[in-house]
Amino acid sequence: FPRTWVPIASTFELEPDRPTPVKFLSQDYVAFRDNRGEWRVMDDACPHRLAPLSEGRIDRESDRIECAYHGWSFEPSGACARIPQASESVAAGAVPSRRACVASYPTREHKSVLWVWPWEEDCLTVAGDLRAQPEGFLRGVAHDASTYTRDLPYGWDTLL
Repeated sequence: FPRTWVPIASTFELEPDRPTPVKFLSQDYVAFRDNRGEWRVMDDACPHRLAPLSEGRIDRESDRIECAYHGWSFEPSGACARIPQASESVAAGAVPSRRACVASYPTREHKSVLWVWPWEEDCLTVAGDLRAQPEGFLRGVAHDASTYTRDLPYGWDTLL
């Protein structure tokens, strides 16, 4: 797949006040809007028991996404912020661990479409290539254009 920004969802279809599951290339992600109004995209799996974070909630007081299963909470950056069941001494070692984090991805919103950079490479590697940018993809599309998507129960191989 070419290394470009990927249109992951229409912002008209996302609920800003709750986690929304989205999918790209069979990978599950969760999208939500943080307290600054920025869209965030993370892997849709809590590192504790792989429960979907999209079934959790957004704690607006702390600006964190919380897992519905055991209540682990994560910063918009994906860093683990709280493990409710852990004592202070256990949490001091567990919370900062990379194994307790959720992968978080760079996002952009352009013309009511949420774009994500799901690649390991830095998104600055395509900074000068307009064809890899949302502005290049949507050149000629009106700013107030509406979007419509429809999920169909078949994969890419059906179209071949």
